[in-house]
Amino acid sequence: MSHYSKKGQYDLAISDFTKALDIDRKEINALINRGISYREKGDPDKAVADFSEALRLGLLTGDVLAFGTKDPEAVRHWSQVAHARYQRGTAYVVKKEFDLALADFNEAIRINPNEARAFVSRGGIYAYRRDYQRAIADFSEGIRLDPNFAFAYFQRGFAYHALEEPDKAYVDYTESIRLDPHYITSYLNRGIILYTRRANYEGAIADFTKALQLGPDNVNALMHRGIAYGANTEFDKGFADLNRAIEVSPEFGKAYYYRGVLFSLRGNTDRALSDYADAIRLDPQSAEAYVTRAATYARLGDHDKAIADLTQALRYQPKDYSAFYNRGFSYFAKGQFEQALADYSEAIQLYPGLAAAYNNRCLTRGVIGKEYADAIKDCDEAQKLVPNSPEVRDTRGFLFMKMSDYAKAVVEYNSALQIDPNHARSLYGRGLAKVKTGDKTAGDAEMASAVKIDPNVAQEFAKFGLR
Repeated sequence: MSHYSKKGQYDLAISDFTKALDIDRKEINALINRGISYREKGDPDKAVADFSEALRLGLLTGDVLAFGTKDPEAVRHWSQVAHARYQRGTAYVVKKEFDLALADFNEAIRINPNEARAFVSRGGIYAYRRDYQRAIADFSEGIRLDPNFAFAYFQRGFAYHALEEPDKAYVDYTESIRLDPHYITSYLNRGIILYTRRANYEGAIADFTKALQLGPDNVNALMHRGIAYGANTEFDKGFADLNRAIEVSPEFGKAYYYRGVLFSLRGNTDRALSDYADAIRLDPQSAEAYVTRAATYARLGDHDKAIADLTQALRYQPKDYSAFYNRGFSYFAKGQFEQALADYSEAIQLYPGLAAAYNNRCLTRGVIGKEYADAIKDCDEAQKLVPNSPEVRDTRGFLFMKMSDYAKAVVEYNSALQIDPNHARSLYGRGLAKVKTGDKTAGDAEMASAVKIDPNVAQEFAKFGLR
C-alpha cells in the first residue's frame, strides 16, 4: 500500500488503505497513510478528515496508555499521535489555515520534541508570517535533530536572506545543495546572493545554469541569469534568456521588468520604458518597476513623471527610503524645495545612515535660505558618514557662500578639490568666493576653468542667487 504512495500512485494507494480500513476501522496507520495520499493527490479536506479520525482514535487509546512513560507500547502510540498531528498540520498548511496548522505543530512538538520535521514546518509558518527570528530558531532545532535535513538548511537560508544576512544565507544554501543537489531554489537563491551582494556574476551564472539544467524552462532562473549576463556585459546572452522567459511566461510582469533593466544598461531608453510599462500593466503593484522607471524619467529630465511613479511606488511600499530620496531629488530639480525637504527627511527617518539624504537636505536648506544651523548639522552628519566625499565638502562650500562667509567657503572648496581636482562646482564656487573677497584675477581664472569642465556650472550658481 505504501509502495503505491511512494511511487505517486495515490489512487491505488487510497484504494488499498480503504480496503484495510474496511477490515479494521480503527487502524490508525491506515488512516494516516490514506490521509497523506489524499494530501499529496491535492485533496486536503479528505486528508484532514482522515488525520482527525486517526487522532480521535489515538487519543481514546491514549486514555489507557499514560503519556510520558517509558513503556514501549506507550512510546510507540504517542509517537503515532504526534505523527498524526504533524501530518494534519501539513494538510492545514495546504489549505492556508495557518492558525490550525500552528496548533497541530505545537502539539506534535509537545508530544514528540525529537521530530525535526515538526520544527521545520512550524518554522515555515513563522517565516511566512515574517517572524524570521522565531523561524530561524525552529529551523536550527530541526537541523540539530537531523543534521542531514537539506530543506531545513534552505529554509533557514531563506530566513537569513530576508533578514539581510546574506553571508549566513549563502552558507545555508550551499549546505542544502551539498545534501540535496537537485533542489532548484537553492541554486536560484544562492545565485541571487552572488550577483546582488558579491558582484560574482560568473558564479551566479553558474548557479542559474545549474537550476536550468534541473528545470529548463524555469522562468526565475532564466530571468536572473539574463540580468546576471547583462551585469557581466554579455548582453546577447542576457537578452536571449529574458526573451525566452517572456516566451515561456508572457503574463509574468517581472520578466519584462528585468528585460527593461537590461535595455537600460544598453542605453536603449525607449525599449526600457516600453518594458517597464508592460511590467506595470501586468503587475500594477510592482513598486520596483515604478521606482526603476522613475529613475529613467529623472535621467531624461522628466521629473513630473518621475514624481508620479515614485508616489505610486510609495503606495505599495510606503517604507522605501530610496523612493522618498529619489522623489526628493526630482522635487528639488523642479524647484519645489519644501517638498524636497520633506522627502529627504522621510528618507533619513527610514534610513538614518543615508549620507546622500543628509547632504541633499543640507543643500536644500541652503537653497531655501533659512535653517542654516540645521543645514550645517546635516552636512556634519553627511561628512561623518562619508568623510572623503567631495560632494559633501562642495555642499558645505555652497552653504557658506549663501551665508556670505566666503573665507569658510574657500576652505570647504579647497577640501573638495583636494579629493577631486576637476570638480567643476567646487572650482567655480571657490573662484566666485575669491572674487567676493577681492581676489578677482584668481577668481575669474578659476571660474573660467570650471566652465571649460562644465559649461552649465555658472547657470547652476545663478539659479540659486550666487553670481
